[in-house]
Amino acid sequence: MIAISRLYWAAPGLRSRSQRCRARAAGAAGHTAGESRARPRVVDKHGAPFHRKGDEGCSCPGVLPHLATVCRLRREWTPRARVAETDQDRRTQRTAGVNGMQGRDAAGADGGFAFRMLGPLEVRLDGEPVQLGSTAVRTLLACLLLEPNQVVPTDRIVDALWGGSPPATYRTMVHGYISKLRRLFQRGGDGPGEPEIITRAPGYLLRVDSDRIDAHRVRSLISKAQGLDAAQRAEMLAEALRMWHGPVLADLDGRLQQLVGTNLDELRMAALEERIAADLELGRHQQLVPELGNLVDQDPMRERLTYLLMLAAYRSGHRAEAQARYHALRQRLSSELGIDPMPEVRTLYERLLRDDETLLSGVRRSTDQEVTPARPVPAELPPGVA
Repeated sequence: MIAISRLYWAAPGLRSRSQRCRARAAGAAGHTAGESRARPRVVDKHGAPFHRKGDEGCSCPGVLPHLATVCRLRREWTPRARVAETDQDRRTQRTAGVNGMQGRDAAGADGGFAFRMLGPLEVRLDGEPVQLGSTAVRTLLACLLLEPNQVVPTDRIVDALWGGSPPATYRTMVHGYISKLRRLFQRGGDGPGEPEIITRAPGYLLRVDSDRIDAHRVRSLISKAQGLDAAQRAEMLAEALRMWHGPVLADLDGRLQQLVGTNLDELRMAALEERIAADLELGRHQQLVPELGNLVDQDPMRERLTYLLMLAAYRSGHRAEAQARYHALRQRLSSELGIDPMPEVRTLYERLLRDDETLLSGVRRSTDQEVTPARPVPAELPPGVA
């Protein structure tokens, strides 16, 4: 930036006030006689002149016009150069961030917006976090992200924000939150594929590629993994599990977080069980025993985890542990719920007792197709609120 204090007048030898006054008087006399009057030049400390289009036509006497020129230089030229430099730096940093992510963010989108719900709600633009604002704005965005490309009724949004006691101006407040989100999405430009909120009775619709939302991309990966061979299935499910980065919607409070968090946690456990089952098919039972042991200790009532642990322990040569895990599950279910383990777990226990050779090889018999009982993957994520 070139400040006024760094500029000086280049009228050589004219420094004192009396000299400048005599020079102006002589210049005025010369101008009256038809002589052209020389104007002092604005230069920097290195002696380089500054010119501005239109200054040549200035006919105001004295140095005030030149002081105005210097002020314009400071006010108009310098800020523009600074802003241009700042914008260029931001574009450079953004490009570097995208390249550092290998062209693909956690939600699977190439650049642009990406939305993360499998943890604290987060929005990223070209890999950089975007500030969302208040909890109310975040909650409304979460409602729209749960049902992309579908109309979310205003009543459902109001229920998620305020429950059964909304304020008198709730409609105005919802409109304000929607306006904030629209301004946020405008930062990504108006190109095709960018998210857009559309007003459509009886509420609002978020038009967006669902692969930009990590929760929907996870569900898609889990569905695509079904029917693949064990190696591909294990890799795809491991990719889906890496998208979780904490408790679901941990930064939101209220009914939305409680309902959605429970369902998305269940989705994660289903993906984890499927990945472990694929690893078992690949003969990785010894590595799985410690992991499964910790999971069963954390959730001892989850029968499929116990099933997988029994199978992994038996294949690793720990027959006593496999049977002990079954008895612990049966006793807990009987005492707390009054039920027996599911049929697949009971069948596996019987096969363990008679040392069924097919358990070691992983080959399924025609009469025992359910070696690893599978859980159904939900076709869609649950709505935010009923």
